Amino acid sequence: MAYRLRRKDRSIEKAVRRIAREQIGKALNAIEDCENPAEPVHDIRKHCKKLRGLLRLVRGDFEDYAQENAAFRDIAARLAAPRTTRVTLTIFDRLRDDMNGTAKGKALADYRGFLAEAIIPDTPADTPAAALDECRALLEDAAQRARKWHLDNDGWSAIRGGLARSYTRGFDRFARLSADVSDGPSASALHDARKDLKDHWYHTRLLENLDPAKMRARARIAHRLTEAMGDHHDLSGFESALNAAGDPRHEELREILLVLARRDRAILEERMRELGAKLLTPAPDALVKDWHGLWKRWHGGRG
Repeated sequence: MAYRLRRKDRSIEKAVRRIAREQIGKALNAIEDCENPAEPVHDIRKHCKKLRGLLRLVRGDFEDYAQENAAFRDIAARLAAPRTTRVTLTIFDRLRDDMNGTAKGKALADYRGFLAEAIIPDTPADTPAAALDECRALLEDAAQRARKWHLDNDGWSAIRGGLARSYTRGFDRFARLSADVSDGPSASALHDARKDLKDHWYHTRLLENLDPAKMRARARIAHRLTEAMGDHHDLSGFESALNAAGDPRHEELREILLVLARRDRAILEERMRELGAKLLTPAPDALVKDWHGLWKRWHGGRG
């Protein structure tokens, strides 16, 4: 089923329960259908993020918000190490392609092997297979709890606060990113802004039926912006991994890769500015008022 509220949902509470069960079910299916334990990591983390975005939409009226948000955060965190390894080596390979035709091919191959060994977790609990077993059990428990989730309010009252909170925080945090002018936005500031804007992307998707064409167009911009912010964050992590795994034998190659990574971060920062200007045109109060009007029209004038 689609990740959105439907008019035939009898209440926001029932819609939240339905969507949560669907996302948990998809995460469990990703585990059961995989042949390689490393394959479902991305899908499980994606569904956990969508679940947390759903919860943040109704956080003010959901008494168990903190507990359930932490549960899905912890499930995703159990798979963070495998993802970090994969992303770091993927970026390495992409930047290595920029050096094709140079005389450093053999040295780069040696450096990649050294880097992989330096960043791959070496404890059994961090292996994808062990982490997946833990995630399966935690997701099954969450599915049972989701059947009994209760919201204190219904209709627009149940979602207004979460919508306003995430968009306002993302709006304000993104505006402050421009203050980091020396070396671009800091990794922590960018990460915080991205979390809120990604929630706004999820909320836009959840409320797509209010005005499908308008919401889809906005969701595309929000997705492109948060993807650029995510790529920027990954490059910052890549640079940190290179520095943490420093080795005098690879110092020249490390410096070359750092220069290429900084170049790509600068390109992403320009893209982020352009997309941010498009997405954040309505001030938070104006956006919430506009979407409330769409909600009432969708529900035949009922607020």
